[in-house]
Amino acid sequence: MSTPPPSRVSYHALLRSYLAPDWARALLLAVLLLAGAGFALASPALLASFIDAALGAGQGDLLQLGALFLAVALLNQGATIITNYLSTDIGLRATNRLRADLLLHCLSLDMRFHRATTPGTLIERIDGDVSRLNQFLANFALLLLKNALLLGGALVAITLIDWRAGAALAGLVLALVVAMELSRRGAIPAITRESVASAELFSVIEERLSGVEDLQANGASAYVLRRHTEASRVWARALTWSHTIAAIPGGVATVGYGLATALALGLAVWLVDSGAATIGAAYAIFRYLELMRWPIQQIGRQIQDLQQAGAAIIRLGELFGQHSTITQHGARTLNTLPQPVVFERVSFAYPPSEQTGEQTEQPPRYALRDLSFELPAGSTLGLLGRTGSGKTTITRLLLRFYEPESGS
Repeated sequence: MSTPPPSRVSYHALLRSYLAPDWARALLLAVLLLAGAGFALASPALLASFIDAALGAGQGDLLQLGALFLAVALLNQGATIITNYLSTDIGLRATNRLRADLLLHCLSLDMRFHRATTPGTLIERIDGDVSRLNQFLANFALLLLKNALLLGGALVAITLIDWRAGAALAGLVLALVVAMELSRRGAIPAITRESVASAELFSVIEERLSGVEDLQANGASAYVLRRHTEASRVWARALTWSHTIAAIPGGVATVGYGLATALALGLAVWLVDSGAATIGAAYAIFRYLELMRWPIQQIGRQIQDLQQAGAAIIRLGELFGQHSTITQHGARTLNTLPQPVVFERVSFAYPPSEQTGEQTEQPPRYALRDLSFELPAGSTLGLLGRTGSGKTTITRLLLRFYEPESGS
């Protein structure tokens, strides 16, 4: 196992367990994100100084200001390119480690779990649910910090230009963040239901494809198509509803930004007319508001990612919470030499639910009862018998898919 899975699956446990091996990349990513935030905050101030200098309302060399602005813009773009590469690389590494741990955990479970869980469901849960955690594991916390710094820095810069504009926009942003958080809470159950429906659809497809010859021979094509249509309909409804609910925070962000734009433009015009600010300062207010648009939209997308991650983490916790009923006592590693096989008074019965396909209180029917034999090392044994006489059961017990009820 590459990384020990967290004993209790949570946001913090996943970040600690699967980002720890890439701490150096994560540290570099944090530095670049913070540098990018600084470059972005410096650009409007440089433009304001350039405008005021060009209009004769300020001092400074236009050529130097222009060159400095271009340098900051190029550095910002370079930091963005490297940041995108690092976040993608970290996300893929972390999710691949999580997939490996989850797959190994599923392989360690006994047949009780695998008989109750179809391969299609496992594909969706091991690959689909983990894929929803990609952005969360890659840069969620760091990007949230960068967006918070951009919002806070832009508000501070506007406040330094005029405290009334800063106070008005700060109140609007605070109300917007609260509204987005309130709109997020109802999405996780909807996304969880969509994940369950998707897993069921994968399960239906996998089961039907694996038995296509038998289905055609028995004339069950119409039934298969009807069953697939029913599963697709359930998934489509769940998908539509989950996407609708998950899109609400983004809609709130768009409306909030429109209100903030109208407020900022009105304040800028009023400040210039009253002589409280220069044209460059008024332009800086508008540019800082434009700068706030990206983090506001990003926070809306991050809330959607957090919704997806929350639903995936719940399902991963359910899967990691499954435990095998087979316990290891004094396990040893076999060498490459032939080994003898000895059964001593072994009795075994399948659980009633595996015999009938449903839960029942009927007493189990023994597949093996008080079986004893010894197969010397290097020998071959052929098993003959009618269906249900226990031939396959002996192999399953040897491979420890099940534990015998008695004997050894």
